[in-house]
Amino acid sequence: MDNDGVTVLAAGLARLPTLKKLNLSNNRISDQGIQDLVGSLVNCSLEDLYLSHNSFSVFGLRSLGTLVQRATRLKSLCLRNNAIDDEGMQCLVEGIVNCCSLQTLDLSNNQSITAAGLTSLFPFFRSDNCCLEELWLREINFGDEGAAALANGLIGNESLTTLPFSLDGSGMTSRGWAAFSKLLCDTTSVNNTYLSNHTLET
Repeated sequence: MDNDGVTVLAAGLARLPTLKKLNLSNNRISDQGIQDLVGSLVNCSLEDLYLSHNSFSVFGLRSLGTLVQRATRLKSLCLRNNAIDDEGMQCLVEGIVNCCSLQTLDLSNNQSITAAGLTSLFPFFRSDNCCLEELWLREINFGDEGAAALANGLIGNESLTTLPFSLDGSGMTSRGWAAFSKLLCDTTSVNNTYLSNHTLET
């Protein structure tokens, strides 16, 4: 489905306020299509939104962030393989930082995301609104710097329990694993041990 198809679809979705799940993966939806889609979904009771394998950019992610801000029941957002980069991550975080319902975020196979993009997640991880339980980062070569960024951002976070990433494709060395080890159990002081994330799984 291209943008023209999404425009037609969006007109119909606007009349479905009880819509809970929408899967538009593996299409050719670009920024204009996302904008049309967001306009039709803001009044829906959306819980699960799947938009993997599309072709929107920073502008589409900014529109999507607006939807997440207003979709108070959204639990799952799948954005696999959309060529999201660090700037796109920043735009997305602006939308999700105040979301108090999002439990699963899948960013797998967005290979342009680096440590800088993962660092932009800090405000979300540390927000009182954050209830994220699963963050999928498979097929992203974020390296040791990305591992350190994730570990630092997750200090004190009590909601995230699952962090799937590719062991062979993450680019991590012992430095990255050490950052995660410290996150899970920081023994440098009693207080740091208490603040460690003891629930996280990979």
